Amino acid sequence: MQSTGRAPGSRLRGAAAEELLQQVADAYREAIAAGDPSPRNTLASRFSYTNAHVGRLLVLARRPRDGRPPLLGPARPGKAGEAKPP
Repeated sequence: MQSTGRAPGSRLRGAAAEELLQQVADAYREAIAAGDPSPRNTLASRFSYTNAHVGRLLVLARRPRDGRPPLLGPARPGKAGEAKPP
């Protein structure tokens, strides 16, 4: 289990926030590749966050930030993973 080592209620900003998003996106892809049926729950326990917070981080990872492309592709409604381009 990975702990963030931060005080409750504190917020990551800048490079630290970007690093967390990268770690969550990488872990999400690993969980999907391993066939995990509930990757958000797995990430929640791995990063010591709630399932809802992991969901918010995944939403952020799917958005472009500061001119950079998203870390994850678009989601398929109701399905874990990334949508395949048509």
